[in-house]
Amino acid sequence: MLLAYAQDGPLLVLTIIVLAVISNSLSENIVAPNGDAERPVDLAHDRFLSFIFWIFILGAAGAFLAMPLTVALILFMNSFEETRGLAAIMGTTPT
Repeated sequence: MLLAYAQDGPLLVLTIIVLAVISNSLSENIVAPNGDAERPVDLAHDRFLSFIFWIFILGAAGAFLAMPLTVALILFMNSFEETRGLAAIMGTTPT
């Protein structure tokens, strides 16, 4: 918002706020009308944390490999009884 205000003033800031409210309303009422809006947010947090973790471990290559490595790790952990609980914590377990 500060950048928009610095570039074009309060009219652009107001436009961005209105578009954000409209976008949020559409996503809550059309995309997830049944009250399941919390789970996509949880998934976004899980993906962000795995992204940060793999960047910390592998550096720049981790940015490209974060999702495939995380999915592979969840599938691997889901295949053993001892680690299924950890796989469930890491993300949705495949059915």
